[in-house]
Amino acid sequence: MDLSADLSTGERIRVLRESRGMSRASLAQLCGRGTDWLKKIESGERELRSHTLLLRLAAALQVHDLAALTGRDSGPAASVPLGRLAHPAMPAI
Repeated sequence: MDLSADLSTGERIRVLRESRGMSRASLAQLCGRGTDWLKKIESGERELRSHTLLLRLAAALQVHDLAALTGRDSGPAASVPLGRLAHPAMPAI
């Protein structure tokens, strides 16, 4: 997917989420956050400063490089570990 360079991080998250057919609630839940938090991130009302949350969002959206979310393409690729995500409703095994 080719995202426009002028999109903000929140807008990129929204576009990727919608392109994957995910609801805001399901993506927020995969990141251990609330729907209102994600709505504020996507609208630009709240800034996403946590690298950990950025990695969780990228993994949930199956994005291999953080540049797809941040729009910053400088330096080496910041790879995202993909795989199964821990879900808050799952007990620790």
